Amino acid sequence: MADEKTETRNNARLAILELANMISVPMSLNAIVCLKVPDAIWQGSSNIPLSASEVLAHVLPTGNSENLRRILRMFTSYDVFSEHIADGFSERKYSLTEIGKILVTDGEGLSYAVYVLQHHQDTLVKAWPLQHEAVVDLKEEPFVKANAYYGDKPEMNELMQKAMSGVSVPFVLFMKAIVERRNVGIIRMNTEQRRKTKKSNLSYIFSKNLPYLSYYIKILFFIDIKGKKLPLFARNPKRNGKIRIRPM
Repeated sequence: MADEKTETRNNARLAILELANMISVPMSLNAIVCLKVPDAIWQGSSNIPLSASEVLAHVLPTGNSENLRRILRMFTSYDVFSEHIADGFSERKYSLTEIGKILVTDGEGLSYAVYVLQHHQDTLVKAWPLQHEAVVDLKEEPFVKANAYYGDKPEMNELMQKAMSGVSVPFVLFMKAIVERRNVGIIRMNTEQRRKTKKSNLSYIFSKNLPYLSYYIKILFFIDIKGKKLPLFARNPKRNGKIRIRPM
């Protein structure tokens, strides 16, 4: 065993402590979303820096602004909020960074905030302590063991659908931009080139852009209904030059 007093050993202990406490980050993020803090700061694109007490006044009639301040300060280190310290002000103020803006609700009522809520429901969180069960028994699914009733909970399915809708917005816009850009190039192709490619415009676009889309396609979402996994996105994204997306 290494010398317990060495700097390397001390750094190793600190690393383990950090790993053990990482749960505080997503749970605090969930708290920020539950309190609708991003929307309170954004206020119709103003994004004016607000103190914890000012944010609290927008989201709750009463509450503990000091505890909220601690959460806000923590997320400045994760670049979710920017911290502002001005002369003459006793309280630090916070605005949204580009990351923080992702949590703001859009005109359709969608944002990544719902995705955060969906991933931190009590029923899902309860499955994590049972993750080792999937190693002990190949037939065991932690979520099914912890709950086994996802399909019987319509509110959970509704939240899942809304969360998936929220995270799909940038993907759809990204695909639209690709289609528009590639269509310009396709129009310039002469008839002979089109005949040789033997591909439709859409499949040509997808096949040429698969490397750029791999990040999105590799992310697999599953709905677990009564123990049966149903992938929203097909496991094999490329088939005959096309991307197959399973209907929701």
